[in-house]
Amino acid sequence: HVVDDGNDHIYLGKSPVDHRKRDTREQATIFNGWRPSLLVRRRASEGQSLQSLFVSVIEPLNGASAISKVERLPLEQTDTESVAVRITFVDGREDLGIVNLSDPSRTLTSTDKTISLSGRFGMVSKSGGARKAWLIAGKQLSVYGKKLTMADAVLTGVVTGVSRRHAGAASDAFLTDTPLPTGTALRGRWLSLSFGAYKVIPEKDGSFPLGIKEQTGIRQMYQIDHVERRDGKTWICLTEDPALSIKDGMATEEVRPHRTFDGPFRFEITLSKHVK
Repeated sequence: HVVDDGNDHIYLGKSPVDHRKRDTREQATIFNGWRPSLLVRRRASEGQSLQSLFVSVIEPLNGASAISKVERLPLEQTDTESVAVRITFVDGREDLGIVNLSDPSRTLTSTDKTISLSGRFGMVSKSGGARKAWLIAGKQLSVYGKKLTMADAVLTGVVTGVSRRHAGAASDAFLTDTPLPTGTALRGRWLSLSFGAYKVIPEKDGSFPLGIKEQTGIRQMYQIDHVERRDGKTWICLTEDPALSIKDGMATEEVRPHRTFDGPFRFEITLSKHVK
């Protein structure tokens, strides 16, 4: 299901499929099958920005579709960084989703006041008299006049050290000065660690692959087991070896490709809430 705002051209066609058969009796054959393909294209007029937001709903199914309609809800904010969608099912169930791709601190509201979000993502499923709601990386989700709130949307801080069982420590953990909920309150959640610049190592002839001398914006995800407070530091204990070392403000991968990054090493822990 593709939501069209009147500017899209949708093409349905077929593409070849690689079905290779190899045995003693038959040579390898390729492109001996076809599959349906969908292409959504948007062309910018002269002088217009090429930035676009495409919205689609992917439905795994076996038999007839369970969805009767997908529609995009107009928002009071008009940009390519936010969208709200209503999905109506054949049995009467209705799902409302709203996404904010840019600044999660702002509040998005549909023009009909059906749904509003202060955060990153909100979802409500309504079936008969039952409702379920999800709020991710946000402080408030309002649907049909009812609100779902969280005190904090995201926990942030700077990692200052690493502990590894492989190096003889008692636990695999990141150390930070930021106070966090101790115990198992964050168990199962993921910590996103953002690294500083990586200085690309040149080839033997002094050249750089693709001419890139520095890479930025590299992140890695680590799953949290529990949080402890020791000697004035917060220990974010992980489920697996982080395979990192931090020394003199630099972080080094202890496994391939053994890159070294500048600091600081900022982390984010996205919070969520689900109610029935």
